[in-house]
Amino acid sequence: MTWNQNMAAAPKSKSVPRTIQTTKGERTYNELQHEYVILNTKCAKALRSYWIPDEQRWAGLSKGEEPIAWQHWPTPLQVDQERAPRTGDAA
Repeated sequence: MTWNQNMAAAPKSKSVPRTIQTTKGERTYNELQHEYVILNTKCAKALRSYWIPDEQRWAGLSKGEEPIAWQHWPTPLQVDQERAPRTGDAA
């Protein structure tokens, strides 16, 4: 994975509709779904984070503190694919 310095392109948390069954019938509400990323700060720290829309900041950083780069938080499937031997590689 590579670092992306375009912070505007970083995935942000989004509101996702959810439906549950209650004793009074179905109820639909919006739930905040975090899009996790790895952030790199100006002091050379890397941290797992997500966007907090109500506060307009990244989790783990103060309001107004801007990271310098980001990359996607890997899913288990991505990690497995990166570790798998490629065709033609020596075992």
